[in-house]
Amino acid sequence: MKKISALFLLLFVMIAVQAQELTGFVKDSMTHKPLDCASVVLMDRSGNPLTFMNTKENGGFSLTTPKGTNAAKLQVTYLGYTPKSVHLGLFKNGETIYLTPNAISLREVEIKSKRLQQKSDTLVYSVAGFRHKQDRSIADVIAKMPGLAVSEKGTITYQGKPINNFYIEGMDLLGKKYSMASENLSAKKVKKVEVFRNHQSIKALKGIQFSNQAAINLVLEDDAKEVLNGMAEIGMGASTPKGIGEDFLRNTRIIAMLFGHNHQSLTMHKSNNAGKDIQHEIRDLTSSSQLESDNKGWVDNIGLSAPNIGLGRYNFNNTHIAATNWLFKTKRKAELRLQGTYLFDKTIGYKKDITTFTNINNLPIMTEETHANLYRREMDVELQYKENKDSLYVNNVLKTSINWNESFSNTILNGTNTRQAVEPRKRHLRDEFSVIKKFRNNKSVDVNASFDYLYLPGKLLTLSDSVPQSLNVNTLSSLISTRFRHRVWGMYISYDAQMKYHRDDFELNDHDKVSYQQAELKLTPRMSMEKNGLRLSCSLPVYVSSYRLAGAKEHQAFVSPYVSLGYQCSGYLSLLFNYSHQKSCYGVGNCLPLAYYRSYATRIEGNGKLCFISYDNVDGKLEYSNPNIGLFFNARGSYTLINDVPLFGYRYDNNIYSIVATPQKANNRQVLASAELSKAFGYGKLTMTIGADVMRHDYKAWISEQVADGHVDNYSAKFQVAFIPTPLFSLEGKSTFHESKYTNKTFRSLSSSPLRSFKHNLTMNFMPGNFLFAWTHELYHSNDHSVSHTYFSDLKCTYTHKRYEISFMANNIFGSKKYERNVVYSSTIQYTVNSLRPREFMLEVSFSL
Repeated sequence: MKKISALFLLLFVMIAVQAQELTGFVKDSMTHKPLDCASVVLMDRSGNPLTFMNTKENGGFSLTTPKGTNAAKLQVTYLGYTPKSVHLGLFKNGETIYLTPNAISLREVEIKSKRLQQKSDTLVYSVAGFRHKQDRSIADVIAKMPGLAVSEKGTITYQGKPINNFYIEGMDLLGKKYSMASENLSAKKVKKVEVFRNHQSIKALKGIQFSNQAAINLVLEDDAKEVLNGMAEIGMGASTPKGIGEDFLRNTRIIAMLFGHNHQSLTMHKSNNAGKDIQHEIRDLTSSSQLESDNKGWVDNIGLSAPNIGLGRYNFNNTHIAATNWLFKTKRKAELRLQGTYLFDKTIGYKKDITTFTNINNLPIMTEETHANLYRREMDVELQYKENKDSLYVNNVLKTSINWNESFSNTILNGTNTRQAVEPRKRHLRDEFSVIKKFRNNKSVDVNASFDYLYLPGKLLTLSDSVPQSLNVNTLSSLISTRFRHRVWGMYISYDAQMKYHRDDFELNDHDKVSYQQAELKLTPRMSMEKNGLRLSCSLPVYVSSYRLAGAKEHQAFVSPYVSLGYQCSGYLSLLFNYSHQKSCYGVGNCLPLAYYRSYATRIEGNGKLCFISYDNVDGKLEYSNPNIGLFFNARGSYTLINDVPLFGYRYDNNIYSIVATPQKANNRQVLASAELSKAFGYGKLTMTIGADVMRHDYKAWISEQVADGHVDNYSAKFQVAFIPTPLFSLEGKSTFHESKYTNKTFRSLSSSPLRSFKHNLTMNFMPGNFLFAWTHELYHSNDHSVSHTYFSDLKCTYTHKRYEISFMANNIFGSKKYERNVVYSSTIQYTVNSLRPREFMLEVSFSL
């Protein structure tokens, strides 16, 4: 108890201590006009940055001297002006620092660009310093930058965490769908990639509400600004031998982009039937909105996906996407943004699954051979108005989406011919409004309101009925909240009040109707502060909720404390610790007093009783970023305890897998740990990344009328390298390892042996003159001798002349035909076989503006 008391006393002292504040203004020496967004950096005696900020609209700045540091001077910089240093001994609070316009001709200056620089809390990557000759899009280059990564689906992460914003010349043209730019904007058009660490996108909340995510800003070359950029590309080819999919192959792309000072636009159309995944380019890649909706639907689509292999190897597609994006800045410096996207996709394919149910004592097996046709027709439109100023933030986002999706298949289920038909459709309308007003006396007021309507009409042909099941779900959600914030003793104290209403109406087969309602009042006191490199955020939300399911009522009152403690140990090293406790209603879909099918052979049987589970989560993170030596490291760990999880019974009868609600409850837990190290070397633009992940999930299951203890262990590792040893040769390689194992402590016979899988990719590039010859190798293998290894070899020859490019490609040269894999899940072990795309040849011609 004494140690705990001492800890709280130390924390209070750290909060209460008032360090020295440095305030002033930055202005033009000739016009005396304030300079907005000038960089003011506090440096120590060794020239290392201690803290920084950008000046406000009036040119003002306010910095806190970290306690225990040897602060020596202020370094002030602004584009187009000569930098200025002011020693603290000569600086007085409230003083104005004047910068002189820089009129030096570029011809008189020799520019030496570094690959990676740090400017306070911003990292600046030189694209030329990391770009290889084979890189086409800016995403190709970002993937080679230490500390950054790009997933196969286009998501960009910094130090293992997804970015929260993607800017082009400081403007947010694409919102959450930034892959349209990252994968289509030529790397030649981008000069620098800036990473804003701990990025708070709302100016009125800077220094008040903290963020642990980063943002990316692309700084374009001068010849890419205020001019029309674009590309036209057409590719044609054929496959041999002929089989699944279309015989004539195509890949087309036409894109027009304009990036101006007060306006930006990007419009494109792409089509492909050669297996390439272009759908993800119009998908949301950042965190979702504050008002969550269940957009996944209540009916599962027919699945053709394969584990741990690229989509382009087995995807027999016919895909078209179209998108247009427009952003305008008004005279009030507000932004008006319009975005529209459309997708048409037809996918056909063959897949064989042998599923062993490890949550049923006699280990039943289900064998499926599926020949499917999947159709997706989806359209999204989004309109946004935003003002983002130091003292005022206004944001309104109106979004609507609609789809006409459907799928069909002929399936052999345990030797019996079966037909599948699914229509998982959606209609969605959402509007979100936020306003934040910040006053001069460190007070602010927020108002937020959201409205969400979702209609999910689903049809599904099941094993038990000749007439399709009809399940229609109407969802209505609304939210309104307000917050008052003020500053006391160097801390920001806020008081939130929020009201939320949610309603689901279910209609099964036009006669069984059930409704679910939730009304919630939340009151939240919050505290946040930043002193001496310490960032502390605390909140104590108090919930009073009322739930109603099929006429039965339930009332809940609970608190959900949250604590976040971060410490910037130095300019390179930071620590973060989080704790949260949450309570929520368990998934309504498994509680309904209905028996309905999620897929043609999976049935849900609820009991009409609501269940409430609580989460206790502790997580920590260590980040080290040293751009001077190109070294980046991050390590993360988390522990989650989930209490009162409802247990479900499972049975397999007449080819139908049933999930049945029971009154039993149990506690589960999950432990996660990960680490990643990346390094950039000076020779040959060499970058290397090594990482590892460990996860253990301990849980309980209801098997044979008793509670069974089990756990799933997953281990993974990766190694990635990119290197140019000579101007005529480069290579890129990546290897991954994954191991999974299921253990049932109660029923040992249900346990599995460890399954280990490996994936290796190596691309060698030969680059004589205007030619580029690329030879790619992919190998998939495992310790499971019941499945075969899979090997791919691809060749590509490209000739480039000014704005033209001609490429010839040969994929899967040795004609690998199938991909086999065994995968361990928490309740099943699944053996899958996927048909692969055959040997293919394609000729492409492209022209860029």
